[in-house]
Amino acid sequence: RRRDEDLDEGGFGDVDVEVDVEDGPSEHFTWAELQVSAYGDSMGLDNTAGAAERAKLTRLAVEILEPLRDEYGAITVNSGFRSPEINAGIGGSGTSQHMEGEAADITLSTDNDEVVAAIWEEYVRGRFPTLGQAITYEGTSHVHVSIDSDTIDLSRKRFLKKMNDGAYVAFPSGAEGEVYP
Repeated sequence: RRRDEDLDEGGFGDVDVEVDVEDGPSEHFTWAELQVSAYGDSMGLDNTAGAAERAKLTRLAVEILEPLRDEYGAITVNSGFRSPEINAGIGGSGTSQHMEGEAADITLSTDNDEVVAAIWEEYVRGRFPTLGQAITYEGTSHVHVSIDSDTIDLSRKRFLKKMNDGAYVAFPSGAEGEVYP
């Protein structure tokens, strides 16, 4: 993958690379990985984002994913854009920001709880002003991140941890949030 090739010895990329917008929306993220869907592939479903969704994926990559990669090293995108058909097929929320190109589920090369706690601290300091949500999932290495949105109700703008029983709790301690049923 292109993003791994550009890491320096310390695990962080400081390399200036010319970006080919046909290949991806940012220096280290390709369209293919931001539209990846194992479910879609297995079912023969198209998961190609349209122009509006690609514009939002570009914001997500530039404003959220690239800074996270700069800070924490390699990122694997497990799920970015999802067509409505794929989102329904995997049991995603009917209001999922994935369908708008505004969210990604990622795995980082470090503990996800520590990453979300660090994102919270940086958010409080004014970094990531366009962040919509950062959610960690109990018992997994996945982190959900999204950008703010004009189309999705972001009164839910929260730092959360989804527990194994399905409840969402404020995370980390001190983060704005509430327990959801």
